[in-house]
Order: sequence, then C-alpha cells, then structure tokens
Amino acid sequence: MQVYGKDHIYDYVPQFNGNRKLPKREQIIIPLQVIPLKEFDDYQRFCLLNSKKMGVDKTQELNEKQFHRMVASKVGVPINLGIIGHTGPITFQTIYEEIPELAGEIIEVVRSTEALTAGEQKNFLPESDGRSSAPAKKRKVTTAKTATSGSGK
Repeated sequence: MQVYGKDHIYDYVPQFNGNRKLPKREQIIIPLQVIPLKEFDDYQRFCLLNSKKMGVDKTQELNEKQFHRMVASKVGVPINLGIIGHTGPITFQTIYEEIPELAGEIIEVVRSTEALTAGEQKNFLPESDGRSSAPAKKRKVTTAKTATSGSGK
C-alpha cells in the first residue's frame, strides 16, 4: 500500500455551501497539507507551557495565534473563491474572518489525511469511499503571502 507523506498537497474541495455539487470547473479548490502529528504535539506542548507561565486570557490569545499560524502554513491559495467586497489575496486569515463556516471545515480536515484524500476532486467517483492509492506528483503549497513574494514555501 502506498500512502501520501506529510509534504503531499491535497486539492481539497470543501463541502461548504454545496460546493461539491457544482460543476468541477466552478468548485472551490483549496490546496492543503495535513498537519503532521508531531507538529500538532509540539503545538500542544506550546499550549501547556504557556498555561504554566501566563494568565488564562494571555495564554488563550497566544495559543490561538500559534494555532492559526500552524493551519495557515498548510493552506494554499484557493481556486475559484471570491469574496464580494474583498480586494487582495485570499489567505486563511481572510477565510477565517469572512467565511467562518469554511474556516471551520479547513481546520477539521487539515488534521486528517483520510478527510483530505476523500475531499480531493479527483476522488469523487460514484460508489467510491473517496480513497485513492495512487500517489500524486510532489509540489509546494503556495500561500497568498508566498505567491505575492514570488517564492515557494
């Protein structure tokens, strides 16, 4: 059996707002990488250390910022996503502030390779459980920040 490694980029198609029912060329696609267990464990240790050093409010604020940085580093530039009234690149922070339901879905799936694999557009097959054993070509997640600076992650 072959499985994707931590560097694989999934072309995730969110369920948000009936997106998966749209024709493929109109679907929102968000390039995502999974948060490896070690990275999530490191984040939890960070939270624990903060809770021992600071007050509750400051700890929560700091932990939230760290969590958003961790998730944002795994979210690429969305395809076919526009936000009325928003100008400039769409980042995870933009999604978090403007489309909380979509941000919540992203937060849920970046921790699960199974959810990301099932959510890839190429895996929407009739009577399929969404799993694929074929490895995809390797590429880098380009966030809005790296896209504007011209460098990859």
